[in-house]
Amino acid sequence: GWDCHGLPIEAKAIDTLAGGAAAMHPLKIRDKAKKFASKAIKQQKKDFMRLGVLADWENPYITATPQYEHAQIQIFFDMMKHGLVERRYKPVYWSPSSRTALAEAEIEYKDHTSNAVVCRFHTQLSQALLSNLLGNSESERFASQLHDRVSLLIWTTTPWTLPANQAVSVHDDMEYSFISIPSTNEVVIVAASVFGSDCDDRGIPSSFFSEATTIGTVKGSDLVEGCTYTHPFHHNKCSVIHADHVTSDAGTGLVHTAPAHGVEDYHACADNGIPIELNLVDENGCFNRGVSEKLQGLSVLEEGNETVVEMLKSSGLLLSSAPHSHRYPHDWRTHKPIILRATMQWFAQLGEIKNNALNALNDVELVPPSGRKRLTAMLRLRDEWCISRQRVWGVPIPVFFKEGEDTPVLTQEYTEHLLALINKEGTDAWWKRTDVELLPPHMREEGETYVKSTDTMDVWFDSGSSWKAVVEKKFGVGTQADVYLEGSDQHRGWFQSSLLTKIINSHEENVQQAPYKTIITHGFVLDENGKKMSKSLGNGIDPDELISGGKDKKKQPGYGADVVRFWAASTLYQGDVNVGPGIISTLSEHVRKIRNCCRFMIGNLNDFDVEKDAIVTRIFTPLTDTSFTPSRNLMGA
Repeated sequence: GWDCHGLPIEAKAIDTLAGGAAAMHPLKIRDKAKKFASKAIKQQKKDFMRLGVLADWENPYITATPQYEHAQIQIFFDMMKHGLVERRYKPVYWSPSSRTALAEAEIEYKDHTSNAVVCRFHTQLSQALLSNLLGNSESERFASQLHDRVSLLIWTTTPWTLPANQAVSVHDDMEYSFISIPSTNEVVIVAASVFGSDCDDRGIPSSFFSEATTIGTVKGSDLVEGCTYTHPFHHNKCSVIHADHVTSDAGTGLVHTAPAHGVEDYHACADNGIPIELNLVDENGCFNRGVSEKLQGLSVLEEGNETVVEMLKSSGLLLSSAPHSHRYPHDWRTHKPIILRATMQWFAQLGEIKNNALNALNDVELVPPSGRKRLTAMLRLRDEWCISRQRVWGVPIPVFFKEGEDTPVLTQEYTEHLLALINKEGTDAWWKRTDVELLPPHMREEGETYVKSTDTMDVWFDSGSSWKAVVEKKFGVGTQADVYLEGSDQHRGWFQSSLLTKIINSHEENVQQAPYKTIITHGFVLDENGKKMSKSLGNGIDPDELISGGKDKKKQPGYGADVVRFWAASTLYQGDVNVGPGIISTLSEHVRKIRNCCRFMIGNLNDFDVEKDAIVTRIFTPLTDTSFTPSRNLMGA
């Protein structure tokens, strides 16, 4: 079967249409995308059949058919019914290059160089904190001498998030030192273990602390109770809060906290009653109108980041700036950096069913066995799954809200009405039909206004519904697939999404059965030099060119399907395999020799007559008793 929805096809559709995505009606994009998908299916089916792949080619499953979409939406409604899907405003992986949210399964980590900065946040200290630090006799003199010269020292690899800062996080039980810096006539606050350590690794120039002395030390809890600071950009007072994730292993032990741009930041602020108030980045990854005019419209990953650093420098808040190499998340489709950005998204809650999913895997055979460790490790780390996307070529999240309310209206009459419509017309009805037509009669009363969801489902939800839309539809409820076969990347994709939707759908019955009996994982096809094939490297190989040849038959001869089949049969599928013209050329010689041997043997049997030419059968009758007897008989003959 074929998974049809998703960003790559939608992007192709948009590229061929004039006016840009924003100016297009969703149905126009969907129609073009559907044609692309249909064309690809037709071509791939032809290629597979040419290669001799065995399948029921007349009855494949296609995720864009009304029947498949109907089964998928049934699963979603069941999850909603059992309270396992929530819609929340929180930071998620966001791809500016794709303009949509991403799940963990859709990101890859690559080496990346960021501009890391150490900067100052000017503080206001309570009299109680100063007394605790210095004693009552010294606190007043200290306060008058350094009224506005005390700063929290902050290290971050994402300066662009500083305008969205809403707190500084410390750990209640850690010790923090007040360090006097004679060269600049200031006092900075850092974790006690930072002073005297290798500061260059923390972004702090070693010369900065060369003549410094410690005034005193307090607990993080003292800073929480007695310290506020001035925001570096909009200058209002902000709080210091406790967060469990804070350590002194890197940076300064004081963590810049922007709940719109970090999951740990979000939870730390939520625990302290601080909602997301500053979300300053739009869907294109550019600063919006909530920031200074200098920043508006600038890409946060490029010139916007640089401008923030310049603004810190001009205001005297920048201590240092230096390149910092680290692993950074990228969109696995566009291969471009992503950000964390707060948006309203739909999340499948996995906490309650995660153990059931892990238990179900105990009855599943994994080939090779190492796949079990990888799949279970990924499941244990996953507490929720962002299932919504901001695209149009996909299955919609088909819910309505009463105007001004956040709770979706999902009565039995509504779900039955919509499912019947989808089963008949497919999900195009969500965009083709009027809102009134999408609602059942009891929701069409005058005076009630409803708002329709514009999100679509994660494509992993599409493929993860195949156990219901394909297997159970054909073989009955409760039927398990004998084998799921895919690449090793599907431990975070299809293998996982199928298991989760199956267990979630069976949550009420507490059934712990996976949708498959066996998972077989294969490696990837690499070029002759062992490199991953990609358009950017220009090393991709079209199987059709290997079979039929390229435009220049002298440079790109065709070797026929048998040679490609022989290559596939001769590889160890559990690991990555190499292919290229050189490898296929060598294998073609092997195939030619085998074929010539067969032709020679068949040629010698041209006039063979069983009645006249067969060897006396009694010589071979011992084969039925033991495989060793013929050898002994022949050797003694």
